[in-house]
Amino acid sequence: MIGDNVSARLLPVSGSMHLERLSIDIRQLFHTDTDTDTDTDEEQEEESGFNNLSTLPALTHLAFSSQPNPEIVGNVLRSCPKIQILVIAFSASEAKTARRYAKFVENVDGRLVVATATYADYSGDWEMGARGGEDIWVRAEKFIAAKKRGDIEDRATVEGEDDDD
Repeated sequence: MIGDNVSARLLPVSGSMHLERLSIDIRQLFHTDTDTDTDTDEEQEEESGFNNLSTLPALTHLAFSSQPNPEIVGNVLRSCPKIQILVIAFSASEAKTARRYAKFVENVDGRLVVATATYADYSGDWEMGARGGEDIWVRAEKFIAAKKRGDIEDRATVEGEDDDD
């Protein structure tokens, strides 16, 4: 897990660690040092972000703690074919927004899962997974498997869909 204060420049160094699972704020991944806001700069930032991810050859599970537009989601999944799961995380207080986002991105890719959780859940979820329990990754894997079997409709999911804003 990489926090908000860590530069994406750390990712190439992480490649030798055979990192399989990564949770990151997508703004960190696509941030460059440019101060101007032009289409060329945005294209360079996007290419830089994909290059950063490509330095992680073992990466199979990716989570973004901020919500990118569907085009970026699709580009990330196309440029990183080894990724099995891409989770877009929303806070539990944003459950309605998460449901709308899930409908907006439902046709992007079958590996995409939209999830909600409270901030306290993130650390507890990490610890549960570290101890072999069912964490966000396991729940996302189960959802994708059920979707492939046809047990559920083919769309992105929102964990805790009964929650309201």
